[in-house]
Amino acid sequence: MFKNGDFDVEGKYRSRRSKIYEDAELEELSEEDSSQTQKELALILEVIRIAIRIKAKRREHRLYNNGMLLARHKKRFLYRIVTGDEKRIHYDNSKKKENHGDYLATRRHLQQNRIFMEKKLMLCI
Repeated sequence: MFKNGDFDVEGKYRSRRSKIYEDAELEELSEEDSSQTQKELALILEVIRIAIRIKAKRREHRLYNNGMLLARHKKRFLYRIVTGDEKRIHYDNSKKKENHGDYLATRRHLQQNRIFMEKKLMLCI
């Protein structure tokens, strides 16, 4: 329509899509009276009609979750596994014991242990 240069959208007759029926009974009923509603057809055919409505809040929640999943899918695979987040851990794991003797020997031992305990790196995956 727009490709031909006709930009007027009012007052045009538009053909509807042809109806496709999977059930012969339903097709016969609709041919008899096409103005019947879904509720009426469901009562005549003795089937359950369930209207599914999604609340606005739930719809927003679904859109947000789907957006997050799509963004996650677009990221590179290895980037998701190895993030490169690193945390430096400084701790002193020495136990202070009662010293009844050589104070300097105990201090030397603690200082030697600190060399191996400081600046440990943990990679979060």
